Amino acid sequence: MQAQGSAIASKVLCVDDDSYLTDLLRYALTREGFAVQAASNGAEAIRAAQIDPPDIAVVDVNLPDINGFELCAQLRSTFRIPVLMLSARQAEEDVITGLVSGADDYVAKPFSMRVLVYRLHAVLRRLQTPQLATVATKRTYRIGAGSFSPEYNQITLGARTIKLTPTESKILHLLVTHEWQVLSVDQIMDQLWSYDSDTSGSVIKTHVSNLRTKISDLMGNDQMIFTVPGIGYTFRGGPAVLRAEPTDVVEAIG
Repeated sequence: MQAQGSAIASKVLCVDDDSYLTDLLRYALTREGFAVQAASNGAEAIRAAQIDPPDIAVVDVNLPDINGFELCAQLRSTFRIPVLMLSARQAEEDVITGLVSGADDYVAKPFSMRVLVYRLHAVLRRLQTPQLATVATKRTYRIGAGSFSPEYNQITLGARTIKLTPTESKILHLLVTHEWQVLSVDQIMDQLWSYDSDTSGSVIKTHVSNLRTKISDLMGNDQMIFTVPGIGYTFRGGPAVLRAEPTDVVEAIG
């Protein structure tokens, strides 16, 4: 995967049944240095990704043959590529659905092409830039009575395992490795990705809410990620430790 300015252009798969919009996206994104593929439905998108896997996909929610959220989940699980959702729906429930399906960002129509290009670069940059906690991504973190693997994006308790989206996993990893420290929304964004200031706070809030729900469903307890009003979030997993091997146990970063 190549960043802006690299010799090889990042490949974007644009999926929308509006041919006028896909033509506009092809023109605008090509001018920005992207190599653009276009598909008018989910089946075409899957075939295009199989033939020439893209670096990132832009997927409309309303497609003629498949729900865009379902296509997002397929692209993420099968091809391991980031997905940016497009939709005329702006309700919070739709944003949450998009993020739960694995979307890395959600842009409401009508949108500025400049904003879309910025979002694409932000998602790609986040995937290419080493993160604060990546030194321990192959370690397993104990949270409560279970364990969290950022490498596999999952939390395990006994025989049960619950999957996290990549973004949920990154946020939990950051909080776990800074247990008891209060991290502001801005600090979390700075370490993980760049969003525009009008939407970033609500996106973080949604991801944290999803994390709490998944932890509660698995462990019956969502009281691990605490909100500090007006400041941010802190993890108190009681206690969180990490291990690379069963005998190699050290304290979490404080």
